[in-house]
Amino acid sequence: MKARHKIGFAIYLVVAIMTIAWGILYFSSHEMMPYHKQAIGKNWAELERGIQVIILALMEAAGAGLLTTGFLMLILLFIPFRQGEPWVNWAIFLGGIVCSGLAFYVTFKVHITTNASTPYYLVLLFMVLFLMGFLFSLGLEKGKLKS
Repeated sequence: MKARHKIGFAIYLVVAIMTIAWGILYFSSHEMMPYHKQAIGKNWAELERGIQVIILALMEAAGAGLLTTGFLMLILLFIPFRQGEPWVNWAIFLGGIVCSGLAFYVTFKVHITTNASTPYYLVLLFMVLFLMGFLFSLGLEKGKLKS
């Protein structure tokens, strides 16, 4: 595997691991995140039980999506990427940019609307990392990346 492809692989791997970690955090949380409290303007205990249930369900759904995305990235990295399949770099990049672009839109909209400290800057970091991973991984050639 060429050095630049190894760097691209490593960048994508970091993003996949960060995505899984974020997914675990959201999926296993027992109350809303601090920026959710800022946006709502109430503490967890002040919310009605039904609202708590809905918030946790939405967080679990987001967590499930993040976990799925992270594990799919790992599968794509460790099988077709390592085999040098040219399409996989585009698949990881386009999927990642769409997902993180939408997440940026949502988190930045909440930040602007409520002045809550949402993690939009982390989502921007993901977007930059997807772009870097893509650029380093350009020119994958089938069958030429196995080490």
